[in-house]
Amino acid sequence: MIHFFNFVLSVLLSAYAILYYDFYVTNPVDLISFFVYTNEVPPITYSYFILIKFLIIFAILFSCIDYWYPLVFFKVFKEKFHFALQKCRACTSIGLYLFFLVFVVNQAINLKSIFEKTDIYENMKTEFTVPPKNARKNVILIIVESLENTYGNEKLFGRNLIPQLSKMPALGDYRQIIGTGNTASAMTGILCGVPTAARLKNLLLSNVFPSFKNLVCLSDILKQNGYKNYFYTSDTVSFANKDVFLKAHSFDEIKGAETLIKTDDDKGFSLFNGAADSKLLEFARERLSSGKTGKPFFMVLLTLNMHEPKGFLEKSCKKGDKDDFTDIVRCTDDQLTDFVKKLEVMSDYKNTVIVIVGDHKARPNSVFSDLKKEKNRTLFNTVLNASAPEKRRIFSPLDLGPTLLSLAGFGNQAKLGLGVSIYADNANFLELLEPENLDKELMKHSKKYNALLSGK
Repeated sequence: MIHFFNFVLSVLLSAYAILYYDFYVTNPVDLISFFVYTNEVPPITYSYFILIKFLIIFAILFSCIDYWYPLVFFKVFKEKFHFALQKCRACTSIGLYLFFLVFVVNQAINLKSIFEKTDIYENMKTEFTVPPKNARKNVILIIVESLENTYGNEKLFGRNLIPQLSKMPALGDYRQIIGTGNTASAMTGILCGVPTAARLKNLLLSNVFPSFKNLVCLSDILKQNGYKNYFYTSDTVSFANKDVFLKAHSFDEIKGAETLIKTDDDKGFSLFNGAADSKLLEFARERLSSGKTGKPFFMVLLTLNMHEPKGFLEKSCKKGDKDDFTDIVRCTDDQLTDFVKKLEVMSDYKNTVIVIVGDHKARPNSVFSDLKKEKNRTLFNTVLNASAPEKRRIFSPLDLGPTLLSLAGFGNQAKLGLGVSIYADNANFLELLEPENLDKELMKHSKKYNALLSGK
């Protein structure tokens, strides 16, 4: 019987480890919220890699819980308490189950908000002022994998790892909020002004992106007003269901690693079959040079080199024999700065606004222990070829979409979804509610949000 209980406990702990480390945004809160919102059992389809990893973790845990921990317990206490090995095994199992129970109860206490209702989504608005055709600005948005301001902290790293980017003017204090903690959900927040609730079924099927097909997003507004929309990424366009989302929201051209990789030298981050970021930036420059249509454009670039756990260090950026993650960060700083400088020769550069932001806070990589020492971790952000707001404000990905509308010439009071332009007079939800309270509110139950999420 004890062996069976240890087996079950090992399965539970192994499953949680996989869900936490491989589907980072999935935690007990997300799992329960999935069942509360959808009332359906998700089809769990593990990839070969995930299955092997699960079995290895299970084998290690089960051997420790069922044999090694009791054996150590027995060796240490057998003479003092005259414990038999079987009794030691039982004590170990009971102790671990009690620990797991405390953990589950603690999570349950934090779940109460998902059973509460919110009307925050009733405040979603789309407001902007259509500018004359000759007053519409081109917009280039570069979303950089895991780029946060902490990399510029000289006390943590002994030097500023992003010295050139750090000199660029910031839009404000850019904060990650709940529902924007991975690349796909951050993009939804930016383009549509809403967070993305985690759904276990979507995560396991790698379809992280719901299409929000009934929601008017930034790219839809720009398309309706004569813009050409382009999306280029270093990973594959199909990963996380990005292509479905982008096609549903008026992007004219969508290209990724499938197009960028022509030879082995073009390959980048291997876990996602990605291309090197240098190839992405080179491709974007070529399209900007050759793609003159007489229409204003909105171009989104999504990088990949800085993705956890190891990132991808391009040959041109290597400083020695070892691949150091700090070199990847420095390489990103050089590549983005060089890209921006080369854009200055474009004929319509003066009419083009460039915004560079991190998609989310960095996740476990080789320098993560240093990053965690910074208590106030904010996302990198900068605006070029336009003036930053006079007052430095706190804002989230939900506010970036309407801010881009303002920068494109659609009025300083622009609103999109739950977001408010940081050029507007009105306060945004992050300013009104504070980060912790906003997170709790966004997690609460909303029929309107669920309808948007499901596309009904």
